[in-house]
Amino acid sequence: MKRINKVTITIISIIMVISVISSTSITAFASRNTITSNYITTIFKVHNSNYNNSNANAPHNIGGISAGTANNRLFVVKSNSEETLTTFYYYDNIYNPKYATEEKTPRRIFFPNGILGHANSMTVDDDYVYVACWQNSSNQTQMSVIARIARAYISSIPDKSVVTVVSANSTSDPNKKYGYVTINGTSTKICETYTVKNNDNTAYNRSISQIARYTYNSTTGVTKFIITYGSLNTSRFYTIATLQNNEITVVKNANFEVTFNEFNPNYITAQDIFYDSSYGLFLLFWGHNATHNLGSKLSNYVVRYNISSLDSNGNSTTGAIAPSKYVKIQGDSSKYNQYELESLAFIKKDKDKNLLSKPMFVFSSNNVGTSSTSGGNVDSIEKITYTTANNGVVDLYANI
Repeated sequence: MKRINKVTITIISIIMVISVISSTSITAFASRNTITSNYITTIFKVHNSNYNNSNANAPHNIGGISAGTANNRLFVVKSNSEETLTTFYYYDNIYNPKYATEEKTPRRIFFPNGILGHANSMTVDDDYVYVACWQNSSNQTQMSVIARIARAYISSIPDKSVVTVVSANSTSDPNKKYGYVTINGTSTKICETYTVKNNDNTAYNRSISQIARYTYNSTTGVTKFIITYGSLNTSRFYTIATLQNNEITVVKNANFEVTFNEFNPNYITAQDIFYDSSYGLFLLFWGHNATHNLGSKLSNYVVRYNISSLDSNGNSTTGAIAPSKYVKIQGDSSKYNQYELESLAFIKKDKDKNLLSKPMFVFSSNNVGTSSTSGGNVDSIEKITYTTANNGVVDLYANI
């Protein structure tokens, strides 16, 4: 009898373990708070913009977004499948209702010759927009390249201008390129690229697929970024890059690790990152993995970290950093077959430019609608509405 009981208990234990593993593999974060479509609003749609009057050449993969929070400006990028052409969109006021009704179109600037690469991640400071130029293809020449676009000229560039890309032939940076457009009859440099290096002048041989502004000093003009350092199955590594004296460097071998052990990596796709000193570092994941064809195309996850333990070089002083919050964002199944959030940013002021008590989360979304009249196949900018009645929204907006 005792032997039978032991066997029975063993079998039950095995079944329970298998059940837990299966559940974790299929539905990561099942116990976490979910933000449903009731709290998600489309601000406006971001249509493809044809290049050289050819819709076939229109960049259609929406990627990074960033917000100029002083005046509620929004910057958006879309690349083509070959990552050779990018459309840069400029919305002068995210609250302007004419963008939603499509009475007004954003200013569009075409960046050809692969200068912005995959363009899946971007960030801003007071004077520039920065784009991580990593490419998803076999082209490794710009895996550690960051493009800097001057904000001062964006509002005066004629709509649908095409940037002329010029290689600098620099011995110190063989990937150095400049971008020019014609403004009021004058050829004006609006863009240049930087190949990130270690502080000992050796190559930073790592793919920079994600970038977020860490700090910005308006007096010295020094900007620090969080950039990609590497990844494992259930963790990612980042480091701090510094733009100073017209070059971007990292302290060699300095890095920190953030973990997400509850994820099955076969069911997710890493997207963009975002950082705010009051709220922490956010990692955005799509809940589907195209390589393994697993997961939900309607689910997205925001994972947040308190990275206050970093030293000045970008090392964590407390080891690997575990998440402080998880939030699941669920697309509306009646409207979409695919709801893929690509990038996120904060809007910190209301339409009258008064500081909001809670920043507004905005996302770029790659959509496939259930029909042409529901969600359509048009990408969009989405916002999360804050309300104390919803646990998921509260988790997303809580200070660190």
